[in-house]
Amino acid sequence: MIHTVLLCRDNQSLNQLHGLAMASGLQVLGTATTLGAAQRLLCEHKAGLLITEPDAANGPVLGLVRSLRTHGQPLAVKVLLKLHQDQGEAVWDLMCAGADSYWLPQATMTLREAVQSLHRGGAAMSAWMARRVLEELPPVPHNAPWSTVLDELRNPLRLSNPEMNLVLLLAQGMSLTEVSQTRCVREQLLAECLQGVYRKLRWSRAGETLSLAA
Repeated sequence: MIHTVLLCRDNQSLNQLHGLAMASGLQVLGTATTLGAAQRLLCEHKAGLLITEPDAANGPVLGLVRSLRTHGQPLAVKVLLKLHQDQGEAVWDLMCAGADSYWLPQATMTLREAVQSLHRGGAAMSAWMARRVLEELPPVPHNAPWSTVLDELRNPLRLSNPEMNLVLLLAQGMSLTEVSQTRCVREQLLAECLQGVYRKLRWSRAGETLSLAA
């Protein structure tokens, strides 16, 4: 069983999520409506999974997700975002901060399937998010000088060819399942590829923050 902490902004949402989590075979170690309570539960119980909405009762969960990805915190905790709809910038910021994946209850994927995919290395990316990735980590222009191409190949934040090709297809509106079927690549490998993209976005954002601080 997967040791889980649940975080929602109100008790009604929390009770609904708790029922879904139990039905999905998760071992719920605790529930919380505030950021501080959730962090205490994660640290005390050494949970492996946090399922959370983008906001808690006392504010956005962005700071909590960032703290889980810094030294001295339970780095092994995976973060699955529970969305009511495609929540735009909040989801983008959370994924760049270190959330692992997201799940929309009204979509075809169940909570059980979302958690199983996450623990196999899965991630999710909508078409508009893929287009944002291309803005943040654009491909090297075809007419770039060879020296520029070599520099970019050495850049750890540059998307690899498989990552770039996948993001381009997702930006066109294809799903991971459709890409898997048309390219004859296992869907799980594609999901793991997306995790690599999100990691590079996180490193890129961290570098920007350090530059601004300097």
